[in-house]
Amino acid sequence: MTVAAFAALTLALVLLWAPRVTRAPTAPSWWVLPFAASLLFAQAGGLVDTWALATLFALVTACRLGEQAPDGPLRGFALALMLALSAGILAHALPGFANPRVLDGVRLSVDSVPYTKYLNFDKGVMGLVLLGLYAPRRTVRPSRAPVRVLLTGVAVVVVVVLAATVTAGFARW
Repeated sequence: MTVAAFAALTLALVLLWAPRVTRAPTAPSWWVLPFAASLLFAQAGGLVDTWALATLFALVTACRLGEQAPDGPLRGFALALMLALSAGILAHALPGFANPRVLDGVRLSVDSVPYTKYLNFDKGVMGLVLLGLYAPRRTVRPSRAPVRVLLTGVAVVVVVVLAATVTAGFARW
């Protein structure tokens, strides 16, 4: 069921982005059915429980209100709730999510720190809900930047991140 939950979530994310690239100004809600299926599979597989579903329901409600409510206290409350729930999900501070561990205590070298990796269903769902409900009319515009400029930017970011990692002592040559 875990594989089915992540497969349905992936399909929902793909269906969310596909119309944004090809159509404007609104995107059809083709992603909703695979999203619902992913939640069913996740509950059947033990990835989410009733608390998690309640959290996601509150997030969905806050996103809809934040996007559709007129300016005022209700919209402000909805946006604050959306921010608080998103922060709680990101920090794993909200109950009900049981993300599967795929790597446990892996050492990449003899003197490295053990590494643990989880598949985070909660973060994928949160991103899908935020993009699908709070920002449904946003479209992807084709980039006009030449490939050389893009590659230069990527190279600069890689060098800065690697230098910062080595300087902070998280890695060494």
